[in-house]
Amino acid sequence: MKKFSRNNLIRIFLFVAIFFISVAAIFYVHKIKFYGNYTLEITSQIKIPNQIKIYGHSFTNRIEEIPEFDNRYVNDPSWYFTNLEIIGIEPEEIDNIQIKFRSEKVEQRLKIVKSKNRYFLSYPQQENIFQKVLKNVFISSAIFKFVISIIVFLLLILILLRLQPLVKKYLGIFYLLYGLFTMFFVLSFYNLALTKNSGYFTGVYCLLTIILAIVIFSVFFARKPRLKNFLLVCISCLTVVLFFEIVLRLDSSNLSYFEKRFGYFSSAYDERIVEKSNFYKPNSQYELKSPEFSFHRKTNSLGLPDDEVFEKSDSSQILIIGLGDSFTEGDGAHQDSTWLKFLQRKLNVLSSVQFLFINAGICGSDPFYAYKLLEEKLLFYKPDIVFLTIGYDLEDIILRGGMERFRKKTLKLKPPKWLFFYRHSFIFRKIISMKFSDNFLFLSSNQFDQASQEAIMQLKNLILDFNRLGEKNNFVPIIVFYPKKEEIFENSYKNWNTLIEFCKENNVLFVDLLKYYRNIVGMNENNIFEYYWVFDGHHKAKGYEKFAEGILFTLKNDSIDIFSKPPKVL
Repeated sequence: MKKFSRNNLIRIFLFVAIFFISVAAIFYVHKIKFYGNYTLEITSQIKIPNQIKIYGHSFTNRIEEIPEFDNRYVNDPSWYFTNLEIIGIEPEEIDNIQIKFRSEKVEQRLKIVKSKNRYFLSYPQQENIFQKVLKNVFISSAIFKFVISIIVFLLLILILLRLQPLVKKYLGIFYLLYGLFTMFFVLSFYNLALTKNSGYFTGVYCLLTIILAIVIFSVFFARKPRLKNFLLVCISCLTVVLFFEIVLRLDSSNLSYFEKRFGYFSSAYDERIVEKSNFYKPNSQYELKSPEFSFHRKTNSLGLPDDEVFEKSDSSQILIIGLGDSFTEGDGAHQDSTWLKFLQRKLNVLSSVQFLFINAGICGSDPFYAYKLLEEKLLFYKPDIVFLTIGYDLEDIILRGGMERFRKKTLKLKPPKWLFFYRHSFIFRKIISMKFSDNFLFLSSNQFDQASQEAIMQLKNLILDFNRLGEKNNFVPIIVFYPKKEEIFENSYKNWNTLIEFCKENNVLFVDLLKYYRNIVGMNENNIFEYYWVFDGHHKAKGYEKFAEGILFTLKNDSIDIFSKPPKVL
């Protein structure tokens, strides 16, 4: 009778939970506007007030500001709102303001509706709400994860119902162990199956799930003594493994760069070849974060981390483009403190000529991506000078390959078959690191040396192509070599000395910032952290300022008339 009552209680609980979830879904689903990613564009015959803001009200009463870019408000597809509220407008301005709604399939002007002294935007009518619901459940990662999590939880409850009659005694302990097993199983499942980048405690969750499953089976269901003894040995061994896994995770020296900075493991082999230079979504916002800093970024309509790009309006203007990776984007500093911003301010003070700049540096990029970006998108703006920076690029090129990556659309290297275990087991990671040291591509010394020579040869060809592209399109191409902080200690580049000699032999203009940092600025072991972040390794704002000064100093000393139109070598 007790078992029957207990089963009934659990069944009633499940029924009530499912009933309320269903009622809530039916009640709210008709209110949610399933348009995914859309843009609201404001135009007006009068000057648009700068204080206009648009907020989305979700069906859970959460209020989110929709990001604004030059009077365009871009909604992230993970948010679905029941109302859009607009603030910062006066009643007399309403008739002069037009708001256009654009999504993949809908383009319509929205009305401004007053409700209780507040102003809301009307939504376009939706077509076939049930198809949109089904589509968005599977397209929206947030909703999909929620649905899958509910299904997994219900399955575990059903398993509990099936196992409960088999438990003869210690039912309270069984519930406790099964509850812990459910919690760690869901955590493991979520991290392994539902997240793109699992946290570095995922392996611990998996081990705890396995240990608890064995404990439950051995205590409540195993009957043979030999089997119980075998399971006890398994539990003991796994507990020792679990102990060392936790200890290694608590030691930060065993964490990868991504784990230290972002809190999750990401292998270089996880990336995909980027096509059409779309690293960032156009007109989007993101954060450059680490334990040491956090800086906000906005992208323009080209997906570049800079102000909107316009064609030169005056033939006397000089347009400079900076191509590169995170050091050119300015990771580690505010968007107004990149080396390009410092250089722009210095040049505009020194000359009456107006200098325009485009920051085409992108975190994670490399010279081949930069060349493709220049060729496909930026030559249109007719640059006068183009800087191509080279620094943290060797391993990227070894992994991705050169220009052939855009034809093959795959990484040059194949990931090792044991990468899954390396990702989730710190003990396994420790063993592997003994063989490959800090080589995150997991190549032997001979393989890495050979791949390095191939990558440097590809870079030499790219430098020549970059030079020819400058001659063909009437811009001055300049290579900028910048050092890692470790190379400042050693006063020598690890990989780029041969490339510098190659530039000299082929009359390619270049800037050697290591030489400037050491000899002019006086960077050394004692003051290095005034210019570089301690753990992250990127420049601080002061470092990017010296980056700009080093370029300007070198251009003057190499007799480049940067103020002439067009700039020329004297």
